[in-house]
Amino acid sequence: GVRNALLPLASAVIGTKSRMEHTKAQRTLQSRQRHWLKFLSQHEINNTKWHTFSADDKDLIFACYAVYLIDGNTLKSISISANTLKLYLKNLESLMKLYLKV
Repeated sequence: GVRNALLPLASAVIGTKSRMEHTKAQRTLQSRQRHWLKFLSQHEINNTKWHTFSADDKDLIFACYAVYLIDGNTLKSISISANTLKLYLKNLESLMKLYLKV
């Protein structure tokens, strides 16, 4: 049928779409990470000294960032759902593990 005849081309289309979605996800992750670093900078929190902060201080900073996001201070300056907030915080957790050695 038609699908079999188009299979070689269709696989290229599907592969391109998959790569584009992966690239978009990477860009979103990087944007959220930059957003976090901007938040720290705006509040004069030196992220290079993160390892010296107490667990309570870190928890307070995370909680304040969550409130900051809930208040509409997001990448697109819009209200976000609870699920999107979780994604911001999950991305933040990844960043902290990679770059700041929490």
